[in-house]
Amino acid sequence: MICDGGLVMTSMFFALLSIALMFVANYLILTARRREKGWVRTLLSICAFLLLPPIFFFALIALL
Repeated sequence: MICDGGLVMTSMFFALLSIALMFVANYLILTARRREKGWVRTLLSICAFLLLPPIFFFALIALL
């Protein structure tokens, strides 16, 4: 790993951002599962699903 402080902080920021987005997606899925049938449940599930590509992207940036 390069000892450049800016590079390490940027990598840590992207790792924390991906973890935070995972918590948001998890909360959306938990909220959607508590609801009965309806458009709100579908909307929450779609929003959680759409968070997955940015989570993967930010985690990949943090690893590289």
